[in-house]
Amino acid sequence: MSVDQESTYPWLRREKQFISQAIAQKRFVLGICLGGQLISDCLGGRVTQNAHREIGWYDVTLTSDATDSLLGCLPPSFTAFHWHGDTFSVPSGAVALALSEACANQAFQYQDRVLALQFHLDYAYDSIQRMVDHCADELTDSQYVQKAVDLLAEDERVIHLQKHLYTLLDHCAAHHLRRDTS
Repeated sequence: MSVDQESTYPWLRREKQFISQAIAQKRFVLGICLGGQLISDCLGGRVTQNAHREIGWYDVTLTSDATDSLLGCLPPSFTAFHWHGDTFSVPSGAVALALSEACANQAFQYQDRVLALQFHLDYAYDSIQRMVDHCADELTDSQYVQKAVDLLAEDERVIHLQKHLYTLLDHCAAHHLRRDTS
């Protein structure tokens, strides 16, 4: 789905209102994939079709601006899971933090409390299996779309995803505890 399909998915209106309110109330907001796209939309960015559909295990590289950001706890380059055809623009006032070969905007941060990711750290093996089962029609023969067998190859990638996710969440929690007590 896309952020502009409110007539098909009416809950998107409420979701955008919720995100906008959370940002206005200076809450910590993390959006992943569609969530990142919704954050971009709420902040005045644009969500458009990416030049390439990106589905599979691909490297994400942090920008130099990521060092002192919420993503600064992650390695400079790492493999993440991707399943998207759209991408977000980096809204005014936000800082681009990551990119991949197929997608120029993989992450941005707005102020010190809003983080949008295009890539996934949140997938487990069973969630990838469900995506393959329910969205197999998206696995087209394209440069940045891997075959189901490659998506589902059991190896260390899912374990690394979870480690990166927990590192990121711990880092964000610590950052906001320090900020809120100072």
